Amino acid sequence: MPETLETTEIETTAREIDAQCRRSVDQGMPVFLLVFYRHENQKLALLETLRRLLEAGGLTTQTLDPRHRPEQGAGHLYDVVAASGPRCISLLFDLPLRPEGLGYDPDFLAYLNLHRDRIAKEKLRLVLLLPSTEADLFTRVAGDLWDFRQHTWWLETGGEIRGDGLWRELSIRTKELPLSPEQKIEIDEQCERVRALASETEEPEDRAALLRDLAAWLGRRYVATLALEVALGALAESPRLSPRLLAEIEHEIGYALQISDRPAEALTHYERSLEARLEAGNGSGKATTLNNISEIYSSWGQLEVALRVNEVGPQSARRGPLRSGTLFSQREPRSFTRGR
Repeated sequence: MPETLETTEIETTAREIDAQCRRSVDQGMPVFLLVFYRHENQKLALLETLRRLLEAGGLTTQTLDPRHRPEQGAGHLYDVVAASGPRCISLLFDLPLRPEGLGYDPDFLAYLNLHRDRIAKEKLRLVLLLPSTEADLFTRVAGDLWDFRQHTWWLETGGEIRGDGLWRELSIRTKELPLSPEQKIEIDEQCERVRALASETEEPEDRAALLRDLAAWLGRRYVATLALEVALGALAESPRLSPRLLAEIEHEIGYALQISDRPAEALTHYERSLEARLEAGNGSGKATTLNNISEIYSSWGQLEVALRVNEVGPQSARRGPLRSGTLFSQREPRSFTRGR
């Protein structure tokens, strides 16, 4: 009986992924899907079933393994996906590890983050499969990489935590995950170094920039309370910060509040960040802030506002008809992202 249930779950998951991939191709949209699996045989069975379904629907597939194939790793992965053609779905698994084998390769993660906008710009379509034992690691280390996450499957739990609620569940688990002694030492040493450097820096703008970078570094590690403290300290350095730096600091405050489950307060700072970007005449980071604002409205059940935020901004999104062409669907709100 367990084998029958597992096979049914894999078949169901494969059919759902197949349907989303076909829709993304038909509508000319990017897609990024994620599956956590328990055993290697689950991954192999899902890949086999998914290939069969996709190819039966007229789509092609390519299997990418950047951990064991360097030509698909950092600096190459997105090129390989982009070259596959508009009707190809890239099936990706086994992210590269550090040389010592502990944790993901930071160079590979940095490459994914730096070039993630190619997923949208070039309509890339990826399905990533990871062991469920790496779920907390992936969420903690790389959870801010994906602006176009649309759905996640969780074979580990037999489907009881699925779909829209999974990323929130993982985020909560990640925040509650205690830091290891090594992580605490790393954080303490980094904070000490940056604060010492800031104390030797004369210009308030430069001191604020150092603290902004530290807040971002802490936010990537989900150390929300300390990230908020540091970002507020950066804001207090001077009442006359440049609009661009002010926008970045307000974003970091908003992000620290958001991962602390204080969305209403986060929204206020995100909107201040957008106002400062408008004053600065610089749109860098705007998409990330809009994405986080959209996630807040989605978590409140205000899906129509969430759908429109990235199209017209938070103020205009509260009124008027929805526009087509959004990267959201009401069943699949995106998760929030870190950045500035």
